[in-house]
Amino acid sequence: MTAPTLQASDPQNPAGRSPLQPPATHQYAGGTGHATGRDVARVLALPVGDEARPYGLGMMPRHGLPLYARLSIERLENAHHLRTAAQLDELMQAYADFYRETVDLQTCASTHRICSRLFLLFVAYPGTDGGEVDHA
Repeated sequence: MTAPTLQASDPQNPAGRSPLQPPATHQYAGGTGHATGRDVARVLALPVGDEARPYGLGMMPRHGLPLYARLSIERLENAHHLRTAAQLDELMQAYADFYRETVDLQTCASTHRICSRLFLLFVAYPGTDGGEVDHA
């Protein structure tokens, strides 16, 4: 017995959209809505007590990251010429688009922090390497 498929002319599909295409309400198509290392650096440049700066940004452990972020880190592990923040952002956005997800600020910050600690010559955006931590 085969599972029923949704056809473009199906009455349950009035928009005629292919069942493999994402709904138009999501912003993950085409790379829109993704957080980048520049966004993380902009947030981390805010004073520590500022309400716009989330507490614990970038502290998610590697095993807690979404699959697209873990794949991006593994890709950088195997290709040393890709170890820059811009390449990491590009890989995360491409993998997130494939899985129909959006790169959020927490995931982006955590991935940049992990890569800056994992790779000796990783070129991170200012503030994303976690070097300036306020211990007060």
